[in-house]
Amino acid sequence: MATLIDAAESDPELSELSAAFTFQRREAVRSIIDRGVESGALRAGIDTDLAAQLVGATLFYQRLLLRRAADDQQLERIVDLVLDGLRA
Repeated sequence: MATLIDAAESDPELSELSAAFTFQRREAVRSIIDRGVESGALRAGIDTDLAAQLVGATLFYQRLLLRRAADDQQLERIVDLVLDGLRA
């Protein structure tokens, strides 16, 4: 992953692919958070893009810096923790 990030900084085509990949994943998470806001389960007025970035940043940190892939239990704990802070 670190190699990909480094390469994307100097290769415009790879940078574009990386940005599109990242955007798609962030949008999927943001869409789920948006639905939570619309249903009243999450607080109105939250920055849904930032909330989606928090989920992604946690996974990125764990994989890149701690060198651990998240399993299903870890993913659930991460999402629960972020959502607990956003609840209505």
